[in-house]
Parts: sequence; structure tokens; C-alpha cells
Amino acid sequence: MALFSPENSEVQVQTLWDFLATWVTPVQRQLAGRVFDDYAAAFPEVARLARVPQTAPWHSEGLYVRDHLIQMLLGLRAAIEAPEELLAVEELAAEKDLSADLIHLVALIKRHEKFLAAYIFAHDLAKADTLVIWDGTGAMPTRTSSVAELELFDKERRAIFAEHDKSAHELSLLHAATTGLRVSYPRHSSEGAGEAYYEARNKIL
Repeated sequence: MALFSPENSEVQVQTLWDFLATWVTPVQRQLAGRVFDDYAAAFPEVARLARVPQTAPWHSEGLYVRDHLIQMLLGLRAAIEAPEELLAVEELAAEKDLSADLIHLVALIKRHEKFLAAYIFAHDLAKADTLVIWDGTGAMPTRTSSVAELELFDKERRAIFAEHDKSAHELSLLHAATTGLRVSYPRHSSEGAGEAYYEARNKIL
């Protein structure tokens, strides 16, 4: 029987967000932040992401893409340091007999940890160039938001946040509920994998 099969009623299935919220320590988060800062210092393409906004419901890890990348780094560490606990995350718990391959999977992740960490920083490079701010109704605008629009959005968002003493995650949810505005990055995956980012990807990876 798989460790996390439906028959094992002792397992408490939870979301990845809830798992990381309890598993990650302040020191781990600080170290992951330093990893981002090191990559940002070495690669200006990564440094740009520090101020690229993100919004709930898709990304509520924090206010910027930097927070998303840090959360991914923490997830990578969890896969190495606490794989048995991570298997209780709902997306993985739904996979039958995944625990049978756990030792092999962890060994594979450990072997390629540096590459996987670098990929985390390479996979969102195009977000800075495809960012669209919209209200989530109707068709998404095809025009990328201007620098002035981005600065105004960030200024208004910070004004809302200044009135509340909440975590970055809570503030992200609050902003979405208060304004209805959201940030999307149409085409960022295809453009980020294209020729325009070829040199940057190769440098990072």
C-alpha cells in the first residue's frame, strides 16, 4: 500500500501553501532571500524581477515575483529535507504509489539541485516585458502596461497596504479583494523560451 494512499486515513492532506507556512523557518526564508540576491547581483535579468508585481489569485506569496521565486526555492528545499511530509500536499497525495518512488525522486532532485535552482530564476524572465494590469473582466488587454501605469499601480497598492498590519500573503489577498485589479503575463512562457531570452537563459543555467 502506498504511504499516502486514500486508505491511509492518518495522513492530513493539505495545500502546498499551508505546508510551507508551517515547515519553513525564518532562517530558511532569509537564506532563500540571499540566494535570490546573489542571482540578482550576477544577472540583471533576474534583478528586474525584484520589482515586477504579482497579484492573487494566481500568486499570493507576496507582492513581487521575487517572493514567488523565493517560495519556489523553499519548495525545492522541502523536497530534499522533508519529502515524506511533502507527499501529503494535495497535488502529490493524489498521485498513486508516488511514495514507492520517493527515494529515487529525492536522489534525482539532490543530484540536480543546482540546475533546478537556476531554472527557477530562468523560467520567469519574460514577466517584466509581458506584464499587463487589468480588472479581470472582459478580454485581457494585448498591450503591455507602461512604466507609468506600473508605478501608479504600485503606489496605489502600497497606500492600501500602509493602512494594514498584515503579512505579504494577507496583503496580496486584501489588494485583490479591495481593488479587483490583477497582474497577468500573457505569452511570458513562450517568449521566455524564445530566442530573445536565449543568451540570458544560457548565462543563468
